[in-house]
Amino acid sequence: MKSGIINLKRDGALDCGALSVLPPHLACEIEGAGVDRVDEIRLRRDGLCTLTVNAKSIPLRGKVDGKGLSEILKGLCDGSMYAHGDTINRGYVVYKNGVRVGVCGRAVTEGGRVIGVYDVSSLCIRLPHKVPSVGGPVIELIRHSVGGVLVFSPPGVGKTTLLRSVIAAVTRGEDALRCAVIDTRGELAVFLPQDSCADVLSGYPRGAGIDIASRLFNPQLIVCDEVGGDMEEALAIVAAHNCGVKLLASSHGSDVQSLLRRPAVALMKEKGIFDHFVGISRNADCRDYLYETVCADEL
Repeated sequence: MKSGIINLKRDGALDCGALSVLPPHLACEIEGAGVDRVDEIRLRRDGLCTLTVNAKSIPLRGKVDGKGLSEILKGLCDGSMYAHGDTINRGYVVYKNGVRVGVCGRAVTEGGRVIGVYDVSSLCIRLPHKVPSVGGPVIELIRHSVGGVLVFSPPGVGKTTLLRSVIAAVTRGEDALRCAVIDTRGELAVFLPQDSCADVLSGYPRGAGIDIASRLFNPQLIVCDEVGGDMEEALAIVAAHNCGVKLLASSHGSDVQSLLRRPAVALMKEKGIFDHFVGISRNADCRDYLYETVCADEL
């Protein structure tokens, strides 16, 4: 096992446009807080609205009522909530430039499946940031290992941020890798440079995207977010690996042992998909990434 620390120095804030759909009083207050520091904007109907900054909740003076919250959600859906109905039923909306919005409300279910959400009670707007330095250790593993890398952490630590940094770095320059990005929720390719050797399959289910990429795009590396919960996806990943393609992926988990208790992850480990498992966390002031790398051969 190897450990390391990397400073989370951000390269400015993304001009995501999300503030433009907020009521002016909230937008002005958030701008005054410094958007480059803000990770999340949390809006609660007739309740406390907060910003998440370095994992801490900062209260806002402004409030939003039910009508206002519905108007904000409509704006985040570019005026058509119907067009985003499928993802809303799964708890989120994808806005421009990689902004993901969690949606809470009253669910309508049928046979255990959510078929509609109404009476929206809260929104969680996650603002992506560019952190160029954060992927360094993973980049080294990708370039010098035969197999792939699985990055894991509890939610909200920064797995997607790390993947973005790696994609931008390994797909440029003389040693650029041909990379297929399975961008299921429109978050991974946000900071992709114009001179990148990456092909983006946006909106594809992970299993289908991995299958298409491995068969038709001849990638050296496939990148996707949040694997390990679906056996069909795991089988598609195994098939791609059998074609000689490395995988860089992320998954929710607090440690390797908890990851391997999930059947899909256990299958991928058994088939040799990942050479390394990289756990990430943050230190007390949330200004640094803490890395722990475990070689699959040690497990």
